[in-house]
Amino acid sequence: MTKEFHDHIAILRLNRGPTNPISSKLVDELSESLVTLKGTARGMVLCGGDPFFSVGFDLPEVLKFDRPAMGNFLERLNPPRGKPRGIFTVRMKIYFQFAR
Repeated sequence: MTKEFHDHIAILRLNRGPTNPISSKLVDELSESLVTLKGTARGMVLCGGDPFFSVGFDLPEVLKFDRPAMGNFLERLNPPRGKPRGIFTVRMKIYFQFAR
């Protein structure tokens, strides 16, 4: 993932090939970026590449998960209310918000 700034807006660009699959590593990078950007950016734009933003989960990785590993992965995408992670999914699309 690449990061750049324009004024007070952070631009994060997925950089995992043309399909940008969502892997455990990507979820961790996005979470870390949100924590880092919270004090320095007023907003953030998450961009994909051409021709896809993201095709969804990294299936070769996800298919190797056992039940506990899958639960952990999904919790990192959809943390329980009250956890200041900032990442949640709605119908396989990722949205970001800064914790207030």
